[in-house]
Amino acid sequence: MASKICCENFCVIKDPGVSFARMALENLDGRCNQLENMANFLLGVSLSAYSKLAISDAERVKRQSEALHTLETACKLSRMEDPVVLYHLSLEYAEQRKLDATLHYAKCIVKLEVGSNFKGWLLLSRVLSAQKRFLDAESIINAALDQTGKWDQGDLLRTKAKLQIAQGQLKSAIETYTQLLAVFQVHSKSFGSRNKLFKDKRDQIRNLEVEVWHDLAYVYISLSQRHDAEACLSKSRAIKLYSSTRCHAIG
Repeated sequence: MASKICCENFCVIKDPGVSFARMALENLDGRCNQLENMANFLLGVSLSAYSKLAISDAERVKRQSEALHTLETACKLSRMEDPVVLYHLSLEYAEQRKLDATLHYAKCIVKLEVGSNFKGWLLLSRVLSAQKRFLDAESIINAALDQTGKWDQGDLLRTKAKLQIAQGQLKSAIETYTQLLAVFQVHSKSFGSRNKLFKDKRDQIRNLEVEVWHDLAYVYISLSQRHDAEACLSKSRAIKLYSSTRCHAIG
C-alpha cells in the first residue's frame, strides 16, 4: 500500500517508492504469488518513472532495463490476464521504442478487455501511428468511438484529428475538432449544475479544451487562415489566461 501511494506521487517515487516495493518483495519471499505480482508491478512502474530522472544515459538505461524486467515478471505471474499490468508493460516497451513488442501487448489488452476500455484502443492506435500506419490507426480510433460513450471520446477524437493532419487531411481534421468541441459543450452543461465532487473532472476537460483550441489554431495557420487562428486563440484565452503553447502560436 505504501508503494502504491508513492507511485501516485512523482516526488517520492525514488525514495521511498522504489524502496517500499523492494522491501515488499524481500518480505514476501515467494509466499504469495498475488502479492508478489503486485509488488513487481509497483516496482516496475516506480523504476520506469525514476528512469526519467537519470542524469546519465547509462543510469537511465539500467533503470529502464530493470523496470522492464520487473513488469515482465508481474505479467508472467498474472498469466497475461491483468490488463493494468499489460498496459504499463506496453508503455515501457513504447518508452524504449520497441514498437513490435508494444504492438503485441497493446493488442492483448484490447482482446482481454473486449474493447471496453478506451485507453487500450488509444494505445494501440498510437503505436500504429508511430509505425506510420496512419490508416490502420484511424480505423482503430473509429472502432473505439463506436464502442465508447461521449464522456470518454475526448482523447480519441483529438488523436483522430492528429492522424488526419499527419495524412494531410486538414479539412477533415477541422471537422473532427469541431465535433470534439461540441462534446465539450455537452460536458460543460452537465458539470455546470453539479457539486464540487466533479471539479477535478471539469478541470481536466477544460485543460483538454484549451489544447484543442491550440491544435485548431495551428491547422488554420497552416491554411493561412489567420483570422480563424486568432479566433481560436481568443477562445483559449477565455478559458485559461496563461499558456506557453498559446504564446508560441501567437508568435
